Amino acid sequence: MPLSARQLEAIQADCLADDIPLELERMHLWTEAHAVAYFESGGTQEPAQEPAARRAPNRPLRFLCLHGGGGNRKVSTAQVRKLAQLFGTEATFEYLEGPRIYPDEEVDKIIKTMFGPGPYFGWYGVDHNDKTSRPYVEKLSDPSVHFEYKEAEKAIDLVASHIAQHGPYDVLLGFSQGAIIITILTAQRLKAAREQGAAPPEWLLNVLVCGMPPRDNRYIALTTSPPIDFPCSLMFGKKDGFYGYGQRLRDIYVSPDVFEHERGHEFPSATDPLNQQWVESMRKRLGLKD
Repeated sequence: MPLSARQLEAIQADCLADDIPLELERMHLWTEAHAVAYFESGGTQEPAQEPAARRAPNRPLRFLCLHGGGGNRKVSTAQVRKLAQLFGTEATFEYLEGPRIYPDEEVDKIIKTMFGPGPYFGWYGVDHNDKTSRPYVEKLSDPSVHFEYKEAEKAIDLVASHIAQHGPYDVLLGFSQGAIIITILTAQRLKAAREQGAAPPEWLLNVLVCGMPPRDNRYIALTTSPPIDFPCSLMFGKKDGFYGYGQRLRDIYVSPDVFEHERGHEFPSATDPLNQQWVESMRKRLGLKD
């Protein structure tokens, strides 16, 4: 488990080492013993070799990818193709499909044209008590509207079981609904670790594309009080209809890396140089050498 920013700050304070700067990108993969030794030595005693994120030597990074609502394995594969190319042999990408068949009439027509008749999947159904015709994003932003993610726990259990059976994974990457599931699962694991002494998340980094804060009232407090202190990379599309609401993720996570492209509710274009910056940021978060 990587050390969070708050854990490093606490160790720094305990060691009376406020004069020694924190280098979070480099230090968050150290063990607690490494951090204590470093601060107690006045910043001179570093680990002989930074830990490789619990990976065996020469093992590629493992990404587990969760599609958005109305997606599937084929869609996810196409979405992350550029990332896979940029990581090359350094990483492998695996794909998990949601447990709910997505209503055909709600699947994006462009998606069906590109990837065929499906089936397409979702992670949960969405219900709310505002039956007016005002825009959906307005309802999301209105705290008086009660939202419910139907069968969300089933989806969260599916992801957790897959990780337990097929992991370890180094990165959870989610698009839209998939990003929301990852956020809830991460918050649940951190809460159980704080309050029950359970194991913290086994993975090392969340990568969330066009993500949003969970809106189901059951998960709002879980994901905001306290904020989620876990390494995270956020990617937004400036022309996404959910862009404004999604910005709240900046406050839900502690010190996330944030990137924005010029398109809508989608990944950056394969030709966008932002992809290279994004990958470099992930590599640093994971402690990989240049």
